[in-house]
Amino acid sequence: MPRHGAGETRGINTMSAAKPDKTPPDKASRSSAPSGEIAPVSIRLNRVRWLVRSQATLKTIEPVLSAPDAFLTDPKCLLKDIPKATIGRIPSCNSERKGWVLRRTNYGLARAAFRDFFRVSAPMRAFRASLALEQAGIPTPRALAAGIIRVMQKPLRGYFLTV
Repeated sequence: MPRHGAGETRGINTMSAAKPDKTPPDKASRSSAPSGEIAPVSIRLNRVRWLVRSQATLKTIEPVLSAPDAFLTDPKCLLKDIPKATIGRIPSCNSERKGWVLRRTNYGLARAAFRDFFRVSAPMRAFRASLALEQAGIPTPRALAAGIIRVMQKPLRGYFLTV
């Protein structure tokens, strides 16, 4: 069996290996936000902190963002209404709102609220995952916005709007 030389370890020559570049990457590559059209915009409407797909989308979905609970009151539009979550279709007054679905996460369970106290809320994680899947080319429902209401860092309600 051949013996490894002084500068080699298991077939990898460490003497001739290129040293890593210690210069910090530029600001654009350091950002974890998606680039292009789907770079999220952070806004605050009423008590809800929203992450919106882009500034152009904001004008279209502002009625839903300003009063999301108003769209989840009609029993005919509700797809699911359980203590943990309420899912409903947004009535399509115009062609832009056709097929929109709003999910409200109710933090009634102390365990769920406790977990999301220390991390990013479930609707925000779903929003970021949806954008990442879309950038990877995987067909998923298009995420428009995600919002959270927190009081002293404790999550009360979360919202996730998709098409």
